[in-house]
Amino acid sequence: MIDYIPTVYIILAGAAFLITYVAMQISLRRVVARLKQIDMPLWLAMGSPEPTYFTRFRDYATSRPINLDERPPTEYSELSMWLSQRGYKHLHDVGLTINADRYMFLRKVQFAICALAVCAFLYFQFVVHRVAT
Repeated sequence: MIDYIPTVYIILAGAAFLITYVAMQISLRRVVARLKQIDMPLWLAMGSPEPTYFTRFRDYATSRPINLDERPPTEYSELSMWLSQRGYKHLHDVGLTINADRYMFLRKVQFAICALAVCAFLYFQFVVHRVAT
């Protein structure tokens, strides 16, 4: 019976990770759509980010050359940096704030799920396995 417990945990962790990932992407799409509606110049200055489901890090990050002499038109060159530094607070938009906060919360939940999955794996690999043998 001990052999089946890690499999169940892995399946549950995978399902939880997938659910939070989809919820994060929905929130991110709503943030980008609302940002386009209320502040198009800011959206353009960030490189016109458009999130897609299967390109997690390339979907909303823009790259700029390091030797660029002129400053970008905004202090935020990436949407992810703008979200993490809560740059959306000055826009005073409830929908944008709710979805951005939800996105940031789900990122933390997803990290916690991964940490718990690794801890459970290590526990069953090293502790339970030694007790059983």
